[in-house]
Amino acid sequence: MKNILSEIGCVWARKIQAILNGKLIHILLGYIINEDQVAQPYAAVVDSTLSAQDRRELKEKLRLSQPALIGEYNNKWQWTTWNGTPIEVLPRLTSPNQTLKREADINMVFIELFTSLKGMKPQILRELVNAGLLTRIYLYQQKEADRWQELKERPEQFPLLVMQAMRELDIPQISFLPYLNDEIVRNLVAHLSVLPLQSYQLAKSYLALSMPSLKEEFNLSVSPSYWVEEILDEMKEDDMLKGHVMDLSSIFASKLLYSSAVPSITELTAIEESNHHLLQAKVFQLILGDTRLTVKERWESKDRADTVIAELNIDNIFRLIPECSSTLRQGGYGCWVMESKLSPLASALLHTDSSNYQLLKTIDYDSTHLGSWTALIFYKPEEE
Repeated sequence: MKNILSEIGCVWARKIQAILNGKLIHILLGYIINEDQVAQPYAAVVDSTLSAQDRRELKEKLRLSQPALIGEYNNKWQWTTWNGTPIEVLPRLTSPNQTLKREADINMVFIELFTSLKGMKPQILRELVNAGLLTRIYLYQQKEADRWQELKERPEQFPLLVMQAMRELDIPQISFLPYLNDEIVRNLVAHLSVLPLQSYQLAKSYLALSMPSLKEEFNLSVSPSYWVEEILDEMKEDDMLKGHVMDLSSIFASKLLYSSAVPSITELTAIEESNHHLLQAKVFQLILGDTRLTVKERWESKDRADTVIAELNIDNIFRLIPECSSTLRQGGYGCWVMESKLSPLASALLHTDSSNYQLLKTIDYDSTHLGSWTALIFYKPEEE
């Protein structure tokens, strides 16, 4: 069914299962990508003949999508419009665009990809997707983009290309080989091909979908991402995010990813001291494609920044607060994020720091599922 959708101009498809008139029917919904780089349903196909009742129930299942064409197979393909008008000559069109832009559409593609690889542990699934994303970027950078599509027919070439990509892009080892097969490669190519090569929306989507499994894998207690995004938006509105922004406790470069949307920032530096986190941080850095972002493995005493961000915990608080004091320039702003139970200690250390910080704002967050969190936003005054 994918082949017939490709023939009429669809560039991507997702599977839908539906009970029609008491029968389980497999539907493939094909999309084009319009002038605004938004996914637009174009055709739905089923590999069986539809009765009048089937068709009515199918239209109810697809009422939000309303594809222009519906195809059913009975020894040959038969086509009608959404309203049921038979089509004798199948229309073929060229999709106005080949890649998506909108975050909601990117989420849809990632979810369909993850579903197509169901049954795998989240860590393995993420490693396979990492391998696909990096290989695609590598081939485009080498001006060999055609080789990416050729992997559908020659999937056995994928492992070698991944190895080349990791070497050229300076990425730590990705453990994907034991879990790879030809069908997985074809799925990776089919779905990743409609995503932007590098973009803020791509990195943000992949971060959001990856973070739950990353937190579980590394046993991390990490501040809620959407809350952190709101805090950074507030800092942006108050002109506190500008110049060189540094995250001293980067967790997969996640907070700087949100900061990258701010044009007044000239440089972004993430300190990723855990080797376990370094791989995913570099993957996010690459798919973000922001040349301002650098991922470092350790803090240096010469580091200086106009805005400093840090996620504090009981293991790093006494190390990161002096580093923050040394790094933050006079006239700069800082933000510490932590579990609320740590905020009294952090507040005491802030008020007694030699930098003479001025506390500007305290932001609290409480959630039944995610716990209680506190952010302290402060200013380092100029010396008189």
